[in-house]
Amino acid sequence: MISATLTSSQLQQFALRELGLWTQHDAGTHPVTDSEVVAESLRCALWTMTNDGQEPVYVTRWLNLARRLAQPALFSQNKEQERVDELLRDVMSDLESLGDVAAMPQGYRLPAPVRAVPLSNSSTIETWLLVGGLPSHKFPHNVQPFFVHRGAARLWQCDPSTLVEIMGIAIPLQSESLWRCDSTSSATQLEEWTHRALSSAILSALESYEAEFEAYVPGNLAHGTNFRGGDHAFQWKRWTVDLSRLRDGRYLMKRRNRFGVGEMRVGQLLAGKLCATGTLARESSDVRRLLYGLDLLSGSPTLVSMKKVSQGTVFRLRNEVPRSQNRLLLALGTLLPPSGQGSYYPRDWLIPAGHEKVMCSALQSLGAQLEDRPW
Repeated sequence: MISATLTSSQLQQFALRELGLWTQHDAGTHPVTDSEVVAESLRCALWTMTNDGQEPVYVTRWLNLARRLAQPALFSQNKEQERVDELLRDVMSDLESLGDVAAMPQGYRLPAPVRAVPLSNSSTIETWLLVGGLPSHKFPHNVQPFFVHRGAARLWQCDPSTLVEIMGIAIPLQSESLWRCDSTSSATQLEEWTHRALSSAILSALESYEAEFEAYVPGNLAHGTNFRGGDHAFQWKRWTVDLSRLRDGRYLMKRRNRFGVGEMRVGQLLAGKLCATGTLARESSDVRRLLYGLDLLSGSPTLVSMKKVSQGTVFRLRNEVPRSQNRLLLALGTLLPPSGQGSYYPRDWLIPAGHEKVMCSALQSLGAQLEDRPW
């Protein structure tokens, strides 16, 4: 009897081929990364465990199978379970953000329906984003070479309508605006939306001071002082517990009770004291977008630095962005290694050449100030 044992390299090649990533790896134009391996492993595991997307599966069972699929194909020398589990959780979050995975109640997940999103970019480049939970290896072999895996995202540079002849099925199209779920598409719309969010909140008189309140103060809103929260580049530094110096009016408040539980509120200040609070309306509950709107209304927009490099443009972000802008970053960009030790921000995103304009437009719709300068 002749027995053969696969080497680790052969096992990795086999695993990549089964995940639908070997074509890209063999071409060598864009080396496969561990994030891309994990993303495909998550798609394959979810598709298998949900009976081709028919029955939801609990998230821990899904992650356990995905780990077993991913480990043989990973390129990193560090394949310990703790490191792989951390990567699995991060990429799972990215897949949910992109719209590949549907989160169900009580911790269950399902693959989202497949659709193609045409991305706005330069006229010389036609790119579609493939959204949905169908694993790459389920597509015909003559389609897979058109895939460009970038982190958790899958792009392709062929017209999805041509897949009708190849696959015998039509891939539905979804507009970029609908996929991004962008409630405001310009700085002017953001200002109007923010004003409505604060003015439409129904307030009730404050009866107890058992909770501590912080106010978001991005600009010169103090009464008779030179207090300027907007001098800070980071939005988390624009909160203050000193309400006595603030002008009368409505503010976005962060409420914390004696148990440490926090929630966002709208508060009314009168003579430096909080006199009434209320909850944000459901249509105004995008707090991250609301922060950018308040920055814009106060004349203290956040700063995004840009730097041209050979592969495209690096955008340096100092703050989180709303879901719609984050989706674009995940679809188009590559998150570069942190520049400093122990700090989460700033974060540098590399956007490939040809896609800078759509990213600039998305950030400018938040009122962000873009500066083209090295750092």
